[in-house]
Amino acid sequence: MKKLFICIICFVSMFAKAQNEAASTHYLLNPTSINPAYTGFSDKYQLFLNARWAWQGFTDAPRTYLLSFNAPIGNTLGLGVMVGKESLAQLQQIRGQLSYAFRYQISDVKMALGISTEFRQLSINSQAANPLFDQNDDTYKDYLAGSRIFDAGVGFSGNYKDKLLFGLSAPNLISARLGSVNINSGDKSSFLNTGLATLGYKFDVNEISVVPSILMGKSRTVPFVADFNLRTSFANEAATVGLTYHAGLWKAVSLMLGAKMNGLFIGYTYDYSFQAFQNYNGGSHEITIGFEFAKKENKFEKKKRYRN
Repeated sequence: MKKLFICIICFVSMFAKAQNEAASTHYLLNPTSINPAYTGFSDKYQLFLNARWAWQGFTDAPRTYLLSFNAPIGNTLGLGVMVGKESLAQLQQIRGQLSYAFRYQISDVKMALGISTEFRQLSINSQAANPLFDQNDDTYKDYLAGSRIFDAGVGFSGNYKDKLLFGLSAPNLISARLGSVNINSGDKSSFLNTGLATLGYKFDVNEISVVPSILMGKSRTVPFVADFNLRTSFANEAATVGLTYHAGLWKAVSLMLGAKMNGLFIGYTYDYSFQAFQNYNGGSHEITIGFEFAKKENKFEKKKRYRN
């Protein structure tokens, strides 16, 4: 019975992490979610609320909720915080993250180095397993209490003349399990679990901006991730339309619509998968609400080395 319980937990936890890490497209709106180097990079205070409902209409489908804030500190530093909850069936994960970045500029190139530290707790609903498992089983009780994991990541980001956009990140450079739960689910202490690279270019024509970009890399539970993005903004980003093709394992397409006014941004994405499983659900929905506040200027502002 213990082996059966462990196998179920391994499968569900790996599947939940895999779909979450590779499916979301709103890193285009909030790049700090995949790269800590973007913390404070815009030189503005930013608050993001994100919700994702995958596999609409499917019972116990994945749900993700994130709240994040990042801000410039002084002329060269950035600080960010993120909290979130993810669930799949009776499995849930609570996470909290702190990110830090050092920003600098060399001629027309803006660059930043960032690090992140994250704590995650993975647990299951006790009511889900009560009919199946012995409540006196130590492994069962440990997972009810939660498997606690610590992650540390690094990132690099930059742009050239605000046109060429690039970034590298390892969100889970170091991952270590805390506590007594010991199963082969991919979360043992490890090095370089995830690596991501992004590259894009911004074309401006009158009041229209077109940004083709690509994200490539490997995830902790997915061997290859590749997103091909095309985002078009109108009237100084008052309206945005985006299209993403997810290659590799997921084989899906995402349509993004967004609007921005007076520092308030609302973005919505619908995902449609080309996998057979799409026949059993209504697709995935994702919403991001963002607030952006300009940093107050002071008499030392003109002397700063980093300029937005």
